[in-house]
Amino acid sequence: MASGLVASSKLWFVEERKEFVQFLSHTEGSWAELDKQLTLALELGYWRPSDAHGGEATIAELKKMIASLRGKLAARLATNHSPLAR
Repeated sequence: MASGLVASSKLWFVEERKEFVQFLSHTEGSWAELDKQLTLALELGYWRPSDAHGGEATIAELKKMIASLRGKLAARLATNHSPLAR
C-alpha cells in the first residue's frame, strides 16, 4: 500500500511539473503578444521612445528568465530527475 502511494505521488509530481513547463511555454507566447502590442504602440505614438527602452529591456530580461526556467525543468523531466533536485 505504501509503495503504491509513493509511486502515485511521484507520478503526480511529474505530471504537475509537465503542466508547469507547458504553462511557461504559454507565458512565452504571451510575452511575444505583449512585445508586438508595445511595438505597435510605439509606432503609433502611444508610447514614448524614452519609455520604450526600459520596457523593452525588462521584457527581454523576463523572456530570458522564463526560457531558462522552462528549459531547465524540461531537461530534468526528460532525464527523470526531480525538477527540484540540484
